[in-house]
Amino acid sequence: MAEPDRFLTKEESLYVENCEKLCQEFDGIFLRVSGSNVAQAIAEVAEKYRIAQIVIGASQRSRWQILLKGSLTHKLLHLLKNIDLHIISTEKTKIMGQLVRLWKNEVFGNFALT
Repeated sequence: MAEPDRFLTKEESLYVENCEKLCQEFDGIFLRVSGSNVAQAIAEVAEKYRIAQIVIGASQRSRWQILLKGSLTHKLLHLLKNIDLHIISTEKTKIMGQLVRLWKNEVFGNFALT
């Protein structure tokens, strides 16, 4: 999800690039969507592509920022109907990428997620 009025930092760009590569490894579809309302954009894409599950990382915002601006998680819970929402803690997101690669390469060989 890209905000039209903001450029990504180098770290953010590398993160997106890594996500795109991981998606390609599993024969998935990587979508780039632009807009200012992240929750609404995610909900629209989920509905359009009939997505059953969404996995997001835990918020990096402080409690004050969440109180003032709201939480993406809460907005998604409100917008998504009949879609499972999984929230992964920040530390687990790093480990998750390593586990997925290990699982794919050592247990199942080549397979595709649908």
